[in-house]
Amino acid sequence: MFDPTLYPTLQDAVHLYIIQPSQHTDPKEVQGYLSLLSEQERERHQRYKFDKHKHQFVLTRALIRRTLSSYMDLSPKDWRFDQNEYGRPEIAESLGLPPLRFNVSHTDGYIVCALTKELDIGVDVEGTLRVKEPMSIADRFFSPHEIQCLHDLPEEQRRHRFFQYWTLGEAYIKAKGMGLALPLAQFTFHLSTPPITISFGPEIDDNPSDWQFEQLAISDAHLLAIALKRGGRKNLPIIYHTTFP
Repeated sequence: MFDPTLYPTLQDAVHLYIIQPSQHTDPKEVQGYLSLLSEQERERHQRYKFDKHKHQFVLTRALIRRTLSSYMDLSPKDWRFDQNEYGRPEIAESLGLPPLRFNVSHTDGYIVCALTKELDIGVDVEGTLRVKEPMSIADRFFSPHEIQCLHDLPEEQRRHRFFQYWTLGEAYIKAKGMGLALPLAQFTFHLSTPPITISFGPEIDDNPSDWQFEQLAISDAHLLAIALKRGGRKNLPIIYHTTFP
């Protein structure tokens, strides 16, 4: 599983793994993934009421562990994780490994995991059909500029634009490692012309030029966004993987 040639590539690229749970249902395969989980993860797995959610949880945790073990010479079973004060998982410092950053997201139908060498990264994937009234959510939580842009669009275009804003916002918040402690209304995405850019309200001390944003429709009903704090570097390419590592 470990490939010593992979880790150096993270210096100049983001690796993104995109998995469909429906393609990983063989009982022996799933049992093998379950065996990789820690005791605490297995306890969490048992607390899920529905089989679909249990399956998604096992694949998500196994994807993280197997992905990391592709870049570092450590067994998938041996990874340990800490959480920051807002609950974002990080590789435990006690492992004493070189810098490696990851972020994971899942929705009905997809699990994604993004990996970099040492840069702050966030990823979000959403099913674009799951929200009945997207404008009511936007009016409550988005920035004034984003709300106005949504209302200026024809009604048939609003749902897609809503999820563009939503996934980008979630990815940025996750890259910052602050969760919902960072309200969506305090920053604004600008999508009229590429590349995607961000601006900040006075509450946020951040530099828009430090950030790279990418967005991808991975199906007709799923949208994915990546936020990467690459500082003064040029934009990094995204390398996509669609098989379990």
